[in-house]
Amino acid sequence: MHRGAAARVVAEIADRLADPERVARTAGAPDNLMHYPGDPQPVWDALQLSDGHPGVALLYAELATTDAALRHRAHAHLSAGLAAGVRPAPQSLFGGMVALAYAGHTTAAGSGGYTAMLAGLDRHILDRVRTRARADLERTRAGEPAGAWSRYDVLAGTAG
Repeated sequence: MHRGAAARVVAEIADRLADPERVARTAGAPDNLMHYPGDPQPVWDALQLSDGHPGVALLYAELATTDAALRHRAHAHLSAGLAAGVRPAPQSLFGGMVALAYAGHTTAAGSGGYTAMLAGLDRHILDRVRTRARADLERTRAGEPAGAWSRYDVLAGTAG
């Protein structure tokens, strides 16, 4: 009984998230903010795994394992994430091009494809990692600290 109810809830959520433009418009509305202590934060960030197109693509990648007709929805959210563009914002497993690559890799594992997209994202990510590593090396050679340890965190830093 609970399994059926849960499946209906998931299907309803998946239906509501089907259109990437509608999702971004609704979730990204200026008055749609999370109120944590301190400044309110936007609910939507197109390139976040937790609250953007990569996360929604993961939902559809999982659902497509039992319903191949949903693959096009994963593809639509991956495409919308790519269309959001490369930003200089910090990259990590949870955000930016790395999050998009993770979602693309997961989607590809279930359906194949995405070779060109993943190769392009890999090049971008590798270029950023090399740039950061060169800067860190220059700082350490100059006797300065390489940077905050958080930059080397397995999930949120360069390693992520």
